[in-house]
Formats: sequence, structure tokens, C-alpha cells
Amino acid sequence: YNLIVHGKGHPESESSDEETKEGEEKGPNLSDWEKKRKVHHPRPVDEENLYAILGLGELGMGASDKDIRTAYRKMALIYHPDKQQTSVTDPIWLKIQNAYETLIDPEKKKKYDSSLDFDDTIPTGPVDPSKFFEVFAPVFRRNAHWSNKRPVPDLGNMDTPMKEVEKFYDFWFAFDSWRDFSHLDEYNLDEAENRYERRYMEKENKKKKAQELKKEKQRIFSLAELAQASDPRILAKRREEEEARARIKAEKQAKKDKQKAEIEERIRKEEEEKLAKEREEAERKAREEEARKKEAERQRNLRKEFIRLLEERVKSREFDKFWGQEYVKRISPEEIAALNEILQAAAKDEETVGILRDGVGRLEKKKEEEKKAEKGKDAQKKVESTMAKWNEEEVAKFYKAVSKFPVGTKNRWDCIATYIGTRTANEVIEKAKELSNNSSMRGLEKQPPQQQPAQAQTQARPEPKVEEAKNGAEPNQSDWSQEQQAALEAALRKFPNTIEAKERWGKIAECVPGKTMKECVDRFKDCLLYTSDAADDLLCVDLGGRRIIKKKK
Repeated sequence: YNLIVHGKGHPESESSDEETKEGEEKGPNLSDWEKKRKVHHPRPVDEENLYAILGLGELGMGASDKDIRTAYRKMALIYHPDKQQTSVTDPIWLKIQNAYETLIDPEKKKKYDSSLDFDDTIPTGPVDPSKFFEVFAPVFRRNAHWSNKRPVPDLGNMDTPMKEVEKFYDFWFAFDSWRDFSHLDEYNLDEAENRYERRYMEKENKKKKAQELKKEKQRIFSLAELAQASDPRILAKRREEEEARARIKAEKQAKKDKQKAEIEERIRKEEEEKLAKEREEAERKAREEEARKKEAERQRNLRKEFIRLLEERVKSREFDKFWGQEYVKRISPEEIAALNEILQAAAKDEETVGILRDGVGRLEKKKEEEKKAEKGKDAQKKVESTMAKWNEEEVAKFYKAVSKFPVGTKNRWDCIATYIGTRTANEVIEKAKELSNNSSMRGLEKQPPQQQPAQAQTQARPEPKVEEAKNGAEPNQSDWSQEQQAALEAALRKFPNTIEAKERWGKIAECVPGKTMKECVDRFKDCLLYTSDAADDLLCVDLGGRRIIKKKK
């Protein structure tokens, strides 16, 4: 404070060191400092308006640069010193010059326009929608003068599209004003005694401008906010949106109510159906219970009738009361009824005994036949079920296992079942029985060929190609003696399959008397067979790395 007011320590201070010391002794003179603060008075009523001086009083702040230049030229033609034969210091001409120089400069014009009296009033409180445009249109046009952005959108009317209305309010809510409040500065910078004092004055003036600018922005924002709240177009749109939201909400609620009603109706129907089913089930059980009781009563009556007829008409120790009581437990009510008819139709005791014996025999014979038939059906079903369950892979494994575990092997069927992996020993036994009874083995796509006594069919297996014999004669493959067979087996052992195919079979043919190379190859192929049930009677011999199958002696 001392530095600003008294210039203490400032090199450019006009006061000398003696004056500084004297000032320090006296202390700061606050009255002199306060005198530098500007006192703002209302503009005098008789002060001339610069626009009026140039003859632009009607246009006022709305006058453009072109209007100002045109007006100045007109005034110069009338009041120029050369025209008036006066001095250049003529007061009238000086006023015209000052007005023109101020208004033609953009910055000076802004400051001057901002200093003019302006109607800052805005409507307060809610406005009748019917008078909305009449009340707000002049206010927006008046304040549009301060806008930096051009053109300024118009308020419009009831027919203005909603997009234009929204753009209008967006513009005014983000209003950019060029209004200058420098005429309200607290201090005149020209009165500063030093630069520190000047800086302080600038800071205070800047603070004042910021406060006024904030008030201006709040005033414009309040104007736009009040107008939007009273705009009949916005209100109509909000009503439509509220009605749409209410309609959507009502539709959702109606949909929920409908779904709830449907669920409740479905639950009610399910409950009714459940109750109806329970009643039907209860009635059915009651009927079944009643029928069961009647049937039990009928059977009791039939047994009692049988015992009574047996006591009355049959006089034999073979068919006494105790026999009858035990016998009726083993036969059906229909059979008891048939016996009752037989006893009622019999006339004499001797005939009754014979007829009863014949009837009992027929019943026993019929029961035996029914048991056998039922047993046969069960066996057939069991066989059919077993056939249906065996797949091709299991059947192939079955044939291989039968050959691998011949008759005499300990726990043979368990070994075969273990080899198959998916069957039990009992299932394997049933399959063997079924195949032994059904030689055609229907239902199997791949079955091993049966072993023939003299010649076996060949299994498809790739073998090296050999040339025909030189003489080209078709060999008689069935005419193989035991010596030739033994020679073939010995040659196969002697020349293993590691030798090149043509060379190997040529050497083998040389060792077998009376046979060509092709005949030896064909004989070798005929011996490579799968086997079925006859595999137990075959002997597997390893000849040259191959499995050769021939009949046991």
C-alpha cells in the first residue's frame, strides 16, 4: 500500500528522498487516494447524443458505418468552416468531428454505445401464452444489438418449425455479448502517479468489468429461460411428449396387466384341470376299487361254490374239501367257474369223480402248454434282442476270439467276453448258440466265410503281383499233395518276405515240384482265411511271417 500510494523505493518516483521520508513520517493520505476514485453520475439530460449530432437520432445504435459516413458528408457540406466562412475551431464543427471520429471507430463506438442509456428490463413472472410474442419479441430484438454473432435468429411465431425454435433458444442460452462496461470503471488510469498505482487501478477496473459482465450474462440467461418456460410452442411440445410418455406407459401397463391376466387365467385353468384330473383319478380309483371288491367277492363266491359242490356231489378222498381249498389257490377264477359248471352238470357221484378228474387233467395240460409257449416266446425275444444289440465290430471280435481261444481253453467264454470288451460271458454263450442254430446269420453285413474241406475262399488282402507261368496253363489248385504242401511251407520259411516279391516267389516255385510261381501264390492266398465255428478244428501255422490255416489231422 505504501509502495502504491507513496511510491516508496520506486526509481521513477517524482518525489525526492526527502519527500519520501517526509511522507513516511506523515503516513498515507487516504483522503487523496479516495479522491482518485471516479464518481459516476447519471448522464445529463441536455447532453447531446453523437448520433443526434450527425442526424442519426432515429437509427441510434443501429446505424451502420455507411449511414455514419453518409451523415457526416451531409453535415460537412453544411457546417464545414469553408462553407460557413468560420474558423476550424468552430464549436459546432468540432462536435461533428468528434461524433464522426468516435462512431466510425469500432472500439470507440462499442464503448460509446455501451455508455448510452439502455432498457435492461426483462419480463418477470409467468406470461400469458396468448401474449407471449407481443411481450418477448421486442425484448429479444432490443438485446440482439449486443450479439457478436450475426445474424441473430428471430423469435418467430406459432408456425415456426420446432427445429428453428430450438436453435433460437440454443443461441440465446449461449449468448455472446460485446457490451463494454469500461464506462463504469472505478479509476481513471490517467490519474495514476506511477506504474504500481496504475496496475492496481487496472486490477480494480477489471474486477468491476467482470462483475458487470456476469450480471449481463445472468440477465440474458434469465430472459431466455423465462421465455422458454412461457413459449406456447415449447409448452405444446412438452404436452405432446408427456402425452406420448403417458400413452407408452399406459400401453406398457396394459400389456403387463394383460400378461398378468393371461398368467392368472392359465394358472386358474391349470388348477381347474388339475382338480378335474384329481377328481377323475379319484373316481377311477373308486370305480377300480369297487370293481376289485366285486371281483374279489365274485371269486370268493366261486371258491365257496366250488367247495360246496365238491362236498355235495363228490364223495371221494382224492377230491375232498381240503384238496379243493388248496387247488382253488392255484387256478384262475375262470377255471374255477368251468369246474363249477362241470360239477353242476354231473348227475351221479361216479360220473362226477371221473368228469372232475378229466377236467382237472385238461386244465393242468393246458397250463403246461401255456407255460411252454410263454417260455418259447421269452427265448425268442431274448435271441432277437441279442441279435439286435450286436454290432458289426462286436461280431468281428467274436469270430477272432473264438479262433484265439479254442475248445479246451480254461474259462473260455470269460476270455472271449473279455476280448470283446462289451459283452458278458452269458451274452457270448447266447450268441454262440444263436449262430450255431442259424447258419445263415441273417442281419449281419460282414460274416467270415466257412472253411471248405478241400479249398478255402480267399480274403481280400493286397499281395505282390506275379507273372503267369511260361506255359500259361491254368493250374488245378485242388490237386495239391501233402509233399507239395510241405515243400511250400518249407520254402516260405526258407525265403522270408524281406526278399523282393518276384525273386522270392520264383525261388519258392523252384522248391515246390510240379507247381508254377502263380500256383504257389494262389495256394498261399487260399490258405489266408478267417474262420467261424470250425476254427476250433483248425491249426494256425506261421509260415514266413504269415498266418496259414489248415485242417488238423
